[in-house]
This record gives sequence, C-alpha cells and structure tokens, in this order.
Amino acid sequence: MTAAKEGQAVYLTNFAQLEKRLGRNGDSWIDGLRKEAIARFAELGFPTTRMEEWKFTNVAPIARIPFQIAEPGPDGLTAERLAHMPFADTAFCEQCSRIVFVDGHYSRELSSPDPSGGVIVTSLAEAIKGETPS
Repeated sequence: MTAAKEGQAVYLTNFAQLEKRLGRNGDSWIDGLRKEAIARFAELGFPTTRMEEWKFTNVAPIARIPFQIAEPGPDGLTAERLAHMPFADTAFCEQCSRIVFVDGHYSRELSSPDPSGGVIVTSLAEAIKGETPS
C-alpha cells in the first residue's frame, strides 16, 4: 500500500470511529454533508499536484502526518497559563472578549465573550443543535 493510501485509510478509520462515538441518528443536515464528504474522500483520496485545481498546492507533507482525532478538553491549558502567553496583556484585556479553541474545540471555561455585545459564542455542535449558552 502506498503512503498516500495508508494515510487515506487512517482518515477513513478515524471517521468510522468518530461516527460510532457521536452516535448520530442521521437526522441532522450536517451528518449528510459529513458522509458525502468522506465518501468523496474515499473515492478520490488526497489531491495531488497533477490535478489542475491543486497544481500549486502539495498536500503530501500533510498527508504524511499521523492523524489523531482531537478530544475536547483543555489539554492542560488553564486560565493561569493563558495569562502568561505572549500579548496576553493586550489581546486578553478586560475590555475585550476572549474566545479560546483548544485543538479545534471551543473552550467555554477558558473563554470570556462579552455578552453585552449581542453576539452568541458557542461551539458549532451546540449551534447545530439549536442550543445557546446560558
């Protein structure tokens, strides 16, 4: 099996595990999109520079990276550690909102959105379900 095919197999296996873990009942519009996307990926695999639309973008280095599904959670990140990050004094000042994503997952605990601005900040999963933060 080629490296590209092995990489593709990892993504397909991880997708199957994710589907099982999510336990979707199939009625969400995003479930259909997700299944269509993975079916297309299974059919085509990773794009190559031989494809016209991808001739200037080599994704081979990305395809070689061992992929793991990121689990939601702070992964050791705390509000105290955030305070010591570069630009913390300016980027996370008292007069602005802080929205934190850890490995692609929204962290409500580490975020401090300004509720007075009328903007709702939530995860995509909660937004799809129609849930809003309290």
